[in-house]
Amino acid sequence: MLKWIAVAASIAALAVLACAPVSEPRPVAGSCGVETSDTALYNALFEQISAPQKNGEPAYRSWPLFPGTEALRRLGLPVHGRWTTAYVDPVHAYPFLKQALEKGHPQPLELPPGSIIVKENYRSSAGATAITPEQSTLEVLTVMYKPGGGMSVPAAATPPYTRFCATSHLPPYNGDPSTGCLGGDWFYAFYKVEADRPTTCDTSSFGKFLNRNVNTGTGSFCIDCHSPAFGTDYLRILDDELNPRTARPGPPPTAPAASAPACDLRLSPELPADVPLNPLSVWLGPQGADGADAMFDCFSWRTFVALNWPADRQRRGRPDTGRSIVDGKGGPTVWQSYLPVYSLFQPGDLNWQPPPFDHPPVPDAPGCESGRDRMIVTLGSKARDVVNETGQAFAGTFGTLHDRNRELVWYEVLINEVEYDYIAHNGLASTAKLTPDGPAGVAVDFPRSSIEIKSAWKRLCIGPGCKPVDDPSRFFTAAALIYEGPEKGCTGPVPMGLVGLHVVVKTFWAPQWIWATFEHVSNAPTAGSGEAKQDVWSFYDPALAEPAGCFKDPFLISPAGCPNVVLNRFPDLPPPPPLLPPVDHPDQITRLEPIDAQAAALNAKFQAALAGTPFANYVLVNAQWPLNGQTGTPQKPQPVRRACAGNVLGANCFQLVPQFLRNTVIESYMTTYDAKGGTNRQISNRSCLECHQVGVNGSYVWLDAVANRVRVTGGQDSRETP
Repeated sequence: MLKWIAVAASIAALAVLACAPVSEPRPVAGSCGVETSDTALYNALFEQISAPQKNGEPAYRSWPLFPGTEALRRLGLPVHGRWTTAYVDPVHAYPFLKQALEKGHPQPLELPPGSIIVKENYRSSAGATAITPEQSTLEVLTVMYKPGGGMSVPAAATPPYTRFCATSHLPPYNGDPSTGCLGGDWFYAFYKVEADRPTTCDTSSFGKFLNRNVNTGTGSFCIDCHSPAFGTDYLRILDDELNPRTARPGPPPTAPAASAPACDLRLSPELPADVPLNPLSVWLGPQGADGADAMFDCFSWRTFVALNWPADRQRRGRPDTGRSIVDGKGGPTVWQSYLPVYSLFQPGDLNWQPPPFDHPPVPDAPGCESGRDRMIVTLGSKARDVVNETGQAFAGTFGTLHDRNRELVWYEVLINEVEYDYIAHNGLASTAKLTPDGPAGVAVDFPRSSIEIKSAWKRLCIGPGCKPVDDPSRFFTAAALIYEGPEKGCTGPVPMGLVGLHVVVKTFWAPQWIWATFEHVSNAPTAGSGEAKQDVWSFYDPALAEPAGCFKDPFLISPAGCPNVVLNRFPDLPPPPPLLPPVDHPDQITRLEPIDAQAAALNAKFQAALAGTPFANYVLVNAQWPLNGQTGTPQKPQPVRRACAGNVLGANCFQLVPQFLRNTVIESYMTTYDAKGGTNRQISNRSCLECHQVGVNGSYVWLDAVANRVRVTGGQDSRETP
C-alpha cells in the first residue's frame, strides 16, 4: 500500500514533516518535525485529498484533469519531475477553469476559494528508455489550496490568511495590503510518496532533501517561482493554457509585400529607432521569413554597437561621439551608464522619491561609496534569496551558475533614461502600489525607445590552474564591485568579464519589445557538435562525461555530467549552500539549438568590423520579435495584445519569432526533455517574450522592483541627496 510522508510548508513560518499512511492521516508533529500553527490545515487538506475510495485510490484521482492537459504532461522546467499529472477539485476549480478555457475570462484570473490543485510529480524508473505511466514512478504530490469554500478547517486557519502573503525574504510583501501579495491566497503543501515503507521519517536521499530544504523554504520553493504569473493567479499552467491574452488564430493577416533593405554594417553610436519596414510585409514578400528575421538581426547588432560605444562622461546614457568603439581606450559604455533597477525602486520605503537620472543613488552599505563611478553587480542568488526572473540562470533559489573555475556568475538589470523618466515622472515607482505585474490599478504603457539591459559577468581567471586560462583581451571587462548584502556591502573591485547580454527595446513595430541576446564565443559548445571536444569553454568541461539516463530525474538530483540540469553547489564556497546538499563538480552547459546560418553570417561581418576589440568575441544568439505585433500607424498605433495559441499566426494575434530562445548563461537551466520519436532529446522550451507575459508592457522590471531589495542612499527623501 502506498504510504505518504507529508511535507507541508507554511509561507510565513517553518514547515513541518509528517509521516502518515493514506488510510490513517496522522498529526504533523513528533519525530518528523516541529508542530506549527498551520498543522491543522495541513492535516485537513491531506485528509480531503487522500481519503481512500472504494477502488482503493485516493480521492483526488477521481477528480477531473486540469482542463486542456493530458494525463501525463511534461513541464517547462523539471523541478516537479520529468512528467506531471494535474487534478483539480470538481466543485470549485474545475468549473471555473473549464469556462475560462472555453469562453475566455478577463484578467486577473482568480480561482474561487476552496479551489484545490493536486499535481503528481513523476520520475522515470531505472532502466526506462522512454517515459510512460508504466515506466515512471510517482514521487511527490504538490498541492495548492485556496482556503475557504466550505472546507472544514479549524478557526485558526480562517481568512484573511495573511501569513500566506509573505515569503522568507519579503515579510510582508509591501506597504499596502490592498495591492495583494506576492504569495497570493494559496497554501502550498508537499506530500512525499513512499511505497511499502514503515510510517517513519523517510531516510532516502530524496526524502532527506525534502526534509531539510522544502521544510524550511516553501516561500522560495513555490511562491517565488510562481510569482511572475501574478496576473494569472500564480499558475504556470494557466499561463500556458488559459491566459485570455492568448488568442486562437483567425484568418491569416494581410499586408502589402515588401523587401527588406541590406543591413548597414557601419559602426555608429546612433541607436536605431526600429526595423525599417513592417515585418509582416517583408514576411509576405519575396524574401519571406528570412527577410523579416534579417531586419531584426541587423537591428540587434546595430543596437549592440551603439550601446557599447564609449559613454559621454558628462551625460549618462549618451555616447561620446568624439570617440569610437574601436579606439581601445576603455571606460564605461553607454549601457553601463544606464541605471540599475534598484536606483528607481525601494520596496518598503513609502517615502522614497527617485533621484534624477543623472544623479544615481548607490547601495547604502559598506564599501559601495564609489558605485556611481563603476559597475556594481547585485544579482548572484548567493548572498540573498533573489526572486528576480525565477532566479538567475533559471536556477530558481535552488542553486547558481558557476564557471569551471568555481567562480559565481553575477548579473545586473539596468534601464535607460526614457524608461526611467517614464516610471519616475508618472509616480509609478510608488512602493505602496508595486506588484510583480506592475503598479496596482494603473495602466502602464512604456514609451517607444525604452530599453532594458541584463548583463552576466564572470570573474576572470588568469593564474596557474585555471580551466581555461582567461585572456582578458578577449572579454569586455570591468573592475566591478560585488554587492553581497547590506551588512557585508560591496567588495572589490574585481576583474570581471562580460559573458552574456540581453538587450530589450520597445519599438513601434514591436510594441511587445524586441528581445535580442548576445554571448561570449567561449561560453559553451553546441550540443552534439565537434565543438564539445575543445577545451576552451568557460561553462563546459569536455573531460566530464555525460552519464546515461540524464532525462530520468528532476534536475535537482541528476548525476554529475548531465548538461544544463545539474546545479553547481561547491561545498567550500561561502556562504554554505542554504537549500541544497553540496555538489562538487562543474556545471555542464551546452547550446541546445545552433545559431542559425543567417545570424551566423551577420555575426561574422560585425565581428570583422570590430576586429581588434573585445566586442569581436561576442555573437548574436538570436532576436525574438512579434510577427503581426502592430496593425496601426505611428500616429494611431494599434498594438496586437494577444499571442497566437500554438504560435500559429492569425489576424487577431501575434506570433513569436522564433518561438524559443535561450542564452546559455542567462537561461542556463531553461530546458527539458522531448521524448518524440522514441528517443530523449534535451530542448529549450521557453523564451523571453513568452516568460515576460505577452502584451505591450511585458517588462521584467516590476518583478525585479518588488524582489530585488537593495537599500540605497541618494534619493529625494530625507536621506542624503547628491
